[in-house]
Amino acid sequence: MKRYSDKFKIYLEDLSQPTPQPGGGSVASLCFCVGTSLIEMVLKFSKGNFKDFFSILKKERKKILPLIDLDGKLFSQIIKERSLQKKKYLISKSQKNLIKIGEKSLEILSMIKKVKNRVKLSLKGDLEIGLRLVELALFACIKNLQANQIMFKVDNRETINNLSKKFKKVSIWEKF
Repeated sequence: MKRYSDKFKIYLEDLSQPTPQPGGGSVASLCFCVGTSLIEMVLKFSKGNFKDFFSILKKERKKILPLIDLDGKLFSQIIKERSLQKKKYLISKSQKNLIKIGEKSLEILSMIKKVKNRVKLSLKGDLEIGLRLVELALFACIKNLQANQIMFKVDNRETINNLSKKFKKVSIWEKF
């Protein structure tokens, strides 16, 4: 798998460093994209009537993929910014990206949960992994919003509570 490991090695090395990029929001984005890709593969191998799902999964992944890099870039700008007004704008933009990942994760989890019983039995494990990755993306968004609330003194309580309640409703961590 040298095709992927060399490229991914850079990301992992950067992630392990005490720098703002990549960070938690980047990992949330990555989990979402890996999870939706795996779910799409499972649905394609299951040969059911899942055609509508493919375009949704691809479209949402395409929207979230750029956030892998953007999250860290925004965080770096926030840390360096001196203007309070500009800093607030950047924080707001960062928050919106986290919320976007969280909401898209909720949509995917709700959508796929309805059809999980139509997936080939031999692929249930891969489906569960994909769903857990998307769920992990949602969890990461909640945790990042909580951290931002402390770090940047923004009031995220309503958004965090909203996402947390919905998270509990769609969670697949019960016996699959």
